[in-house]
Amino acid sequence: MARVKICRKTNCHISIPYGQDNPYCEIHKAMYRPKPEFKSKSSYERKRQQRDYNANRRDKEANEFYHNKTWKHLSAGLKQQAMFTCECCGRTSTTKGYLVVDHIIPRKIDKRKQLDKGNLWVCSYTENPDCFISRA
Repeated sequence: MARVKICRKTNCHISIPYGQDNPYCEIHKAMYRPKPEFKSKSSYERKRQQRDYNANRRDKEANEFYHNKTWKHLSAGLKQQAMFTCECCGRTSTTKGYLVVDHIIPRKIDKRKQLDKGNLWVCSYTENPDCFISRA
């Protein structure tokens, strides 16, 4: 007997060949959406996209704020104070870009609290974007 698997559609128990790429049976095959092939970008391409985003799409005031010395020192100090640990999930990392200092009350809403340590928290971003969602 050949290996088979069950259709991925809930409450559909039709058997399909194990080697079939489409995880749905003939009845539900239209539900299949193949994932696009992931193509990693070179560091040059990522930097170019970031420069383009900062120059053309990002809020100019926000761009100036996040690139000034005061913010860089404050965010580095908060990461160090948190011992490079996410306040949401508890993961620890010293990898650049993994931990982000985020505003609890967004700086667009209240600019007076944009440098207030009580309005900032350290959370992971790269591998666990759910930390941003869980605070809402």
